[in-house]
Amino acid sequence: PKAMIMRKIILVLSTAFCLLPATIFAAEPPLNKPDTKLTPSGIISFVPQYFMINGLRLDYDLAVNPNHWLQMAPIFFFRDSPSDGALATTPNNSQIGGGLHVYHRYYPAEGFPTPKIYLAYGPMYHYNKLQYENRLETDRPERYTATHKTGFDILLGFNSLWSDNMIIDLFVGLGLRHSFVYSDAANPEKFNRSYIDFGYSGTVLLMGLRIGFVTSTRP
Repeated sequence: PKAMIMRKIILVLSTAFCLLPATIFAAEPPLNKPDTKLTPSGIISFVPQYFMINGLRLDYDLAVNPNHWLQMAPIFFFRDSPSDGALATTPNNSQIGGGLHVYHRYYPAEGFPTPKIYLAYGPMYHYNKLQYENRLETDRPERYTATHKTGFDILLGFNSLWSDNMIIDLFVGLGLRHSFVYSDAANPEKFNRSYIDFGYSGTVLLMGLRIGFVTSTRP
């Protein structure tokens, strides 16, 4: 009996030893199988047109799945020197503020990056505190106006992977804006002379460029 048990153990071990290489090679991918291409799942980008109104906007896009992305875009405003009112904004002495855009981005069909077109929509908020000269008949005291701008945007965009790590994004759309203005002046400057001014209320045409860099990927 002991010899029979020993022969069975040797048979089992021999069979396992013979099958082990086959199991290992079956688990390994074929040598000629191409590597799996990774797809971006996180992107950080900046929007250069905000430089024209003393702003810095940095966006972070996070993939929920290939079709649905969350886009968060904090904005910072700062200038400590007088402005002459270029770009149809009201002249002022200094500016400080911030804001946030939050969008849901939808890629149709198979999802990003197969279709390059997307739809984005969501709310936004900007705050700016602006110092300016209150031009009276006999004096020019410095006053401030604080603007709280709220709104909602709908965008149609097109993006393209220029390399494994860089993305160029073009977008156009419409937005609604409503601004609340507070000031220490009796007759305050409302900063609403044009649709890009800080206290504007109404409909705005949106268009721009984003330059992005991939921060994370998925298979």
